[in-house]
Amino acid sequence: MNVIFPKAFYISLIVVLVNSISFVAQGQEITLELQGEVISLNHNYQQIPDIKSVKIQFHSNLNNASIMQEGWYYNANNAFNLVSYQFSTADGTSTGLSVPTDFVSSEAASGNGLYFGGLINSTQRLSLGVRTDATDGSQNGTLLYLVRDWNYPISIYETSVGFPSLVEVENVSPYLRGRINIVDNDNYFYADINVHSLRYISADEDDDGVYFSADKCPDSDKSTTVVQNGVDSGVGNKLDAKGCTIMDRYASCEAYRSKVGYSLFSYQGPTMCQTRLGYELYNEGIIDYPELRRLRAMF
Repeated sequence: MNVIFPKAFYISLIVVLVNSISFVAQGQEITLELQGEVISLNHNYQQIPDIKSVKIQFHSNLNNASIMQEGWYYNANNAFNLVSYQFSTADGTSTGLSVPTDFVSSEAASGNGLYFGGLINSTQRLSLGVRTDATDGSQNGTLLYLVRDWNYPISIYETSVGFPSLVEVENVSPYLRGRINIVDNDNYFYADINVHSLRYISADEDDDGVYFSADKCPDSDKSTTVVQNGVDSGVGNKLDAKGCTIMDRYASCEAYRSKVGYSLFSYQGPTMCQTRLGYELYNEGIIDYPELRRLRAMF
């Protein structure tokens, strides 16, 4: 059963840091991922499954971010283009529990930014968040707070200039702790967590020029030419607009072929999927007609 929190909510995550911080340069896309174990849960929602872990990803577009100083804090406006969540049970099964995030890319979104700097009871603070102000005065929002415990003489970030970046950490629990708060009018959801990992994911993990948020094939086959059944077509393994190479798309046909159980002894030649794919590539302008004929000749 999928449970979706109502859109009018507020979420915050408080994390105590005991690790050093470095910087990343502006002018790129990055994704900050945090994974943790849920150690306590308190809520008044109905039919929420037994949550044991959570993964949160903030997809940042630093190309559009502008950093300005506001008193003790620095504000990087327009820093985010997507926020995603995954809550899982003890065996790792996704619960289907999610928080609506369509407001993140909505024209109505406001307060889309990153705040860092300042002192709060002898702690430094780093907050990443998106907020939407509705016409009725209510707010939808997603916030990730990172706060240094004053007991540890380690700064969250080295200076107050530039875009702060966390050093990647693994298996640091219980030194990193957090809390997720989701509030929707009379409803509430609180989860205390031990953070197991905090890392940055490359915006273009397969280095194909298509950013993570738009890449439909994040682990592309980047062979130089298209090869099937040991036959090299000589056609360049080109990339489409969704981040998939021709080899990726043929692989999806092969996956379907295996699923339906074609017999090599009962059929020889291209499958319907492989035939259709050739014409799709031609119609999309990825290959020309001579290349289409060479692809068809492989089967």
